[in-house]
Amino acid sequence: MPRYWDSKKGKVLNAIFKSKNRTWNEIKEATKFSEKELRGILKELFDVDALSKKGASYWIEDYDLWCEYRDYQETSLESLKKQELRTQLNALKVKWNPIIEYLKEHHPGKSIISNILSWTMTQDISFNPQSEHFFIEGDRLDQISKIAIDQAHEGAVVVNPFVDQCSLSDKLKNACMTGKKITLITRSPASEGYSKVRKQRKAYHEALDQSGVNLFYNDRIHSKILMLDRKCGIVSSMNFKSESSSGKNHEAGLVTWQTNTIQSLNDYVDKLRTDFETKTYDE
Repeated sequence: MPRYWDSKKGKVLNAIFKSKNRTWNEIKEATKFSEKELRGILKELFDVDALSKKGASYWIEDYDLWCEYRDYQETSLESLKKQELRTQLNALKVKWNPIIEYLKEHHPGKSIISNILSWTMTQDISFNPQSEHFFIEGDRLDQISKIAIDQAHEGAVVVNPFVDQCSLSDKLKNACMTGKKITLITRSPASEGYSKVRKQRKAYHEALDQSGVNLFYNDRIHSKILMLDRKCGIVSSMNFKSESSSGKNHEAGLVTWQTNTIQSLNDYVDKLRTDFETKTYDE
């Protein structure tokens, strides 16, 4: 601790050093000393050559004393930053603890669910994990869909009416290249009214098929569902096309891993695959 720190002299020195209050009025305002008291303190500091005066400003003349104040302030600032960081981390622990405890109890180890819930903590998404679902919107919907496809262990099933080339759709091709099983149930390009879009969609679907995507067509499809490992589902308004996934449109949905809901979603997907109106890509 610097010399004079706990004394009235230290209060004056600190005002000069820390707050740069160097004029008489500034020092008086900062320290709240009376005029008589401040004059006495300044005189004592001048008598020990701790201060000097240049024009209307007071300066710390003793270089060693100035270094003591500098080092102490830097140490105090560093300590304050560490304390603030600890406070922030403790607040995050309190916020994340329900998710951490839920994962330990229900989903220990690595799974698509643990991966997704771990991601929610990095995004500061607030929800009760015991509800086994959470709401998501905008860019985060696109982000979690891509992350889920990447981190699924077995594969994914996509039910979506409009699938064109975009970064989200390309995740399906990339997943096939890593050995994951990807199934896509969508509308056929022939159902598209615009010839240019129809041609582009047809070429992209051919590329999806060649990459290993199991492609099915049903022109009555309008649901938007992404199933991961048959254990987690994302039900949303987002199409697999750039206008939708890039954030141009306001998209939103729910991520769920609730057992009964997942069973219903899997049943729905299985029913679509066997529907008489559903055709394979080659048909």
